[in-house]
Amino acid sequence: MQTLLTALMLGCVVVGGALLLGSLSSVRHALLLWRARRCAAGAIAQSTDPIVDVRGHVFLETPLTAPLTGKSCAQWLLVLSRAAPGPGQERDGLADALVFRDARPFWVDDGTGRVRVDVTGRSIPLSEASSTSKALERLTAPIDALVTARLASPAAAWCHQRDVTVMESALYAYDEVSLVARRSGFPRLAIEPVHVTRGRPRVVALRTALRSVVTAGVAVV
Repeated sequence: MQTLLTALMLGCVVVGGALLLGSLSSVRHALLLWRARRCAAGAIAQSTDPIVDVRGHVFLETPLTAPLTGKSCAQWLLVLSRAAPGPGQERDGLADALVFRDARPFWVDDGTGRVRVDVTGRSIPLSEASSTSKALERLTAPIDALVTARLASPAAAWCHQRDVTVMESALYAYDEVSLVARRSGFPRLAIEPVHVTRGRPRVVALRTALRSVVTAGVAVV
């Protein structure tokens, strides 16, 4: 019994520590967003602010097509889920939730210039993106192809006699966004994108910090 209690306490400490570390990381990111100062794209070279906020519209470099809406976009996230097996149905061993994503480099243009956002090989946080959620009576052709490729089996078997819902979040062409980026002028001008949002960076920072405080409180308890 004592061994079991010790194992449970150790597990709680590990989980709490992970939550606390995650909260600290989120707070650091929120502080970075809070420090961002509005800057025109054409004036970044002359700016002395280390963190800049360029507000402009999204222009696509290599357009993607969102699998649910079919709209042109720079990046998309698709979460597909199916209901649990009903009475008399057996589990097939496959996941009930599937997540797909894709992204391509894009530009943020504010009329004075443009900044390239390269998402190749890395993940740049995207918040306040346009989202569409709905129940699917049947999979669209693009989604069917994604599921079939992921499972290496017909998508129809995965959704057979199951209610399927889908949520798509995407950054579409001409969306107005704030690009928060680190700016360095030595030895030459370098711009490192760190966050893209359709909202306002300081509002996103406050929400992120609040969630982090709540999570940290749970971790401490």
